Amino acid sequence: MAVYGIDSSSNNGLIDYALAESRGVEFAVYRKNLCLWQDRLFKQNTDSLLATSIKPCLYTVWDPKLPMEPQFQAFIQGIEPEPWHRIALDVERPHGWGVNSPRVMNALMYMLHSIAGWHGKRPLIYTNRYYWNRYYSNKPGWGKDWGLWVANFQSGVPAIPVGWTDYTIWQFSADGNRLGPFYGAQSAACDVNIAREQFLAQG
Repeated sequence: MAVYGIDSSSNNGLIDYALAESRGVEFAVYRKNLCLWQDRLFKQNTDSLLATSIKPCLYTVWDPKLPMEPQFQAFIQGIEPEPWHRIALDVERPHGWGVNSPRVMNALMYMLHSIAGWHGKRPLIYTNRYYWNRYYSNKPGWGKDWGLWVANFQSGVPAIPVGWTDYTIWQFSADGNRLGPFYGAQSAACDVNIAREQFLAQG
């Protein structure tokens, strides 16, 4: 059985998470930072989120072309590990070093392990098959250690990047869906996801 969730940022304006909860949303992922820059509506929107029973999660967008430690510090600035259910690292920025680049892989592992050490849980990797396979890795085994949050907007079964055989979360609808107001966002569209039922119970 799947559970429904939304992911958002300041691009969605202010969000009425009580309305989202009434629409059946069971988890929500909000952007903490875009590389070195804080989400300008983080406090307002996460205050709204934490006033509901929705499982609160965060994501951080990183860029392998920028220094890692300042990006990690930007993520943890002003927050504590609790009450966030899960964290996701957004991995979809192109770069010029090629797939399986040691430089990029070392930076990626630095971010993943830094988040895991801070939060006490391994973060999910948010990506899609095109960016992951072209810019990051075409090697197996990622699913053994890191859960997948996959962005794919085809119907049926999502396209899974190399390294995984299944997803934890599937972002199946985004730009142009006109679902923003339905889920309490000021924007016209809203990213919509389904997750495996066990996601809500995972420690």
